[in-house]
Amino acid sequence: MLTDSDKLGLDMRFDVVIDGFELGSWSTCKGLKVAFEYDKVKELGEHTTNHLIPKFVNYQNVVLQRAIARDDWAKTKGWLELTVAAPWILGENVPGVSGIPAGPSSATITLKDAYLDEVASWTLEEAMPAAWTGPTLNASGKMVALETLELIHEGFLTCEIF
Repeated sequence: MLTDSDKLGLDMRFDVVIDGFELGSWSTCKGLKVAFEYDKVKELGEHTTNHLIPKFVNYQNVVLQRAIARDDWAKTKGWLELTVAAPWILGENVPGVSGIPAGPSSATITLKDAYLDEVASWTLEEAMPAAWTGPTLNASGKMVALETLELIHEGFLTCEIF
C-alpha cells in the first residue's frame, strides 16, 4: 500500500495553467531546468584554489507539445491572442475577456500521480510565448498532427512537492 510520501509523479500526467487560463492537456514538457554560471577568480599568491563568484542564473525555455485537438487548440489560441493584444503594454485588460490580463504571466505546471493527485508543481515567473509551431502537414503521411508551444520565463517563483 502506497502512503502519501510514496506518491510517484507520472511523466504523462500534468496540467498547464497560465494565470488561471487552462491550456488543456499536453503530451510532453521539456525544459524545467536552471543552470548556474560562475566566474573563477584566482587570488593573488594563492596557487591551489580558485574562488567561484556567481555570475548568471539561466532558465531554459519550457517546450510543450501535443496532438492538435479542437478544444485544446482553442484554449492555446485564446491565450496567444490575449498575449499578442496591444493593451497589455498599458496594463489594460483585453476587451471582451473578463478579468484575464494579457502580457507576462505566471505559468504553473502540475505533475500528477496515477490517481490524478498533485505530486509536484513548478510556477514560472513572467511566462510569455517564445514560439508556437503548427504541424508539418503531409498528404501521404500517417502521423498525428502536433503543435508545439515554447514558453520563455524569468525563473521559478515556486517549486513545490505535495
